[in-house]
Amino acid sequence: MIIDEVGFNEISPLESKLFFQLIDMRYTKRSTIFISNITFDKWSQSVTVVCLVTGISRLPSK
Repeated sequence: MIIDEVGFNEISPLESKLFFQLIDMRYTKRSTIFISNITFDKWSQSVTVVCLVTGISRLPSK
């Protein structure tokens, strides 16, 4: 799965929760590619992705 423009639009708490669940389900089964103009180390500074950072911060380890 390719997820483009991470951090481009703000997302609701529900959307954040659903996104985390999707990534969590895929974590050990499928590859996921994130594309963003925001560098990974600055994701936590973006209001849009701050809720997602915790859930996907482990991905670079794989």
